[in-house]
Amino acid sequence: MSAHRELSSAERVVLPVLVVFSFLFLLWHLAPKRVLEGALADADGYHRLYRIQHLWETRDWFDDRLPRYNAPHGDRSYWTRLMDVILIGFQALLGLFLPAETAFWWAGILISPLMHVGLLALFFHTTRGWMAPRARWLALLVFLWGDAIGEQMSLGRADHHGLIHLSHLLLMGGALSMLREREAQEGLATSHPDPLLPCPRWFGLGGALGLWVSMECSVMLYLLQTLLAIGWWAGVVQAGRGMRAAGWWLLAGLLVALVLERPPGNWLEVQYDRFSIVHVWVGAISALFWSWLAFWEDRWPPHGTRRTLVLAAGVLGGLLAVWVPFPPFIRGPYATLGPQMAQLMNLFMDMRPLWPFTWKTLPFFVLLAGPFLAGIPIILAYLWSEWPSLPRARLLFLVLPLPVLVIALVSHIRMAVLIEFFLPYAAGPALDWFLTRAQAWRWPLARAAGTCLAVFALTLGPYVGAALVTIVAPSSQTGSAPPAFDPGWVKAVCEDLNDPAIVASPTIVVAWLNYGPQIVCRTRHGVVGTPIHRNERGLADTVTVFGSTDDEAIRKVFRERGADLFLYLLDDPDVILPGIGRPPAGSLPDRLNRGEIPSWLHPVPLERAASTPFRLYKVDPGSAPDRSATQ
Repeated sequence: MSAHRELSSAERVVLPVLVVFSFLFLLWHLAPKRVLEGALADADGYHRLYRIQHLWETRDWFDDRLPRYNAPHGDRSYWTRLMDVILIGFQALLGLFLPAETAFWWAGILISPLMHVGLLALFFHTTRGWMAPRARWLALLVFLWGDAIGEQMSLGRADHHGLIHLSHLLLMGGALSMLREREAQEGLATSHPDPLLPCPRWFGLGGALGLWVSMECSVMLYLLQTLLAIGWWAGVVQAGRGMRAAGWWLLAGLLVALVLERPPGNWLEVQYDRFSIVHVWVGAISALFWSWLAFWEDRWPPHGTRRTLVLAAGVLGGLLAVWVPFPPFIRGPYATLGPQMAQLMNLFMDMRPLWPFTWKTLPFFVLLAGPFLAGIPIILAYLWSEWPSLPRARLLFLVLPLPVLVIALVSHIRMAVLIEFFLPYAAGPALDWFLTRAQAWRWPLARAAGTCLAVFALTLGPYVGAALVTIVAPSSQTGSAPPAFDPGWVKAVCEDLNDPAIVASPTIVVAWLNYGPQIVCRTRHGVVGTPIHRNERGLADTVTVFGSTDDEAIRKVFRERGADLFLYLLDDPDVILPGIGRPPAGSLPDRLNRGEIPSWLHPVPLERAASTPFRLYKVDPGSAPDRSATQ
């Protein structure tokens, strides 16, 4: 391994200052517009706060209903309670200094950045013993500048991504400490102990936390277990000393989560998009899989045919043990999703592929994969130079995941988050190695330029590159562009909806999906459509209202729902109908955009939102159909 490098006196000041400055800059840069005025970043934040409101109203911990979604029928949430508890506790703390309503909103605005600080500290700790001091600070900078994680942890994100990333870091820290254990046996590990992250316990509990919070964590859990299984085959991971215990800690944590999350009569309910007995079963299979490998590892040497057969038998047996009782599990958490909702989810930005590249998708690729692409030369040069001294465990962790994840990113933007967890562990040592070499260059200007350029390429560089691509991209706009959307418009509309002089009593509103959770959270009313994948009935009716050219079909939705109000944003660019695209000619949005108001819609004057492009209409749904002939 390369020589251990301590921080110079200048680096002890400069690197922490760079980290603090970067955090504050990104906190300001990534904050959604007007978030400090009380607007949350997206629909997920309002969804979370509405869940908390409903929990306070019912005092029923196990009640996962969303009674004002899919109104008047209601809907069930696929989220779990842990993030609710954290937000309620933070709100109570702020309530010591602020009015209750103000504390409620500021808790939602501030929770993710505060959790981000904790994540940065935990990341810095997981690198202890894995890389030299300067490399740790450089890795922290690369981790901090990751756009996908930074966006999810910005102001106004009142959702559970902080807990998802906490699970990721616990899994990463546990995996690294198991790999370092082998390094220690080979006499190659650094001298730093790691008392906070004993590998079996925290790897298992990190996985249990992740599956409890969200199925998003399953990708990291299975990916790391795959890496560790390959490491077991190669002889750099010992199942008996680490992963067997981790598997049983995973199962124990999942059993505790099942008891905390579900009432006894609901323990055996099968759900794939939400934590359920299915995932406890998967945890049990994982524990048995690692116990199987531990039983055989002292009998057969690494790399051999017998160890290969043992691993293959364990993998095949585990897959069959999951597939036979729960066949849809293999297809992922959205296996039971209806086709129309699946089409809608493919329209969400983080669910889209980046291929084929267009001028519209290229900036995202530069921003999300840019650090990896910029770091390839440095990382490859580092690996080439240090190859003889790098232990196999370290090579496995540095080399195998990144190309796989970049390929996955091209087909699924959400994979950028996983790249941003793995990349710093390779980039930190590589940058440290490069800067050490650069300091030996003869010309001071070359030393300074090389140092700055290398760090810039892996941090701020992708932001600049994405901005340049956006600037040079040919414009597809024809005519005058609509005004930029202002989140304050929805807040103003909600204040009008709460005004008894405008809307006398609670009712049901039909609006585009994006605005449903905020309307429910901020007002007394129910909504039909929400961007929540379980609300398929609400989606179908919303698509009918926004996409049909048949007024009777549209009015039938209002009749059957008992909906009195229709809310529409003129020329709304976000109205993209699954399977249809933009609302067709003759549809209700098309007519309203052209100023043609059907006779059965009656404009409702707005006050606070009068200057916005939002329009509110009282609906005359027409007479109910005569059902006597079918009775």
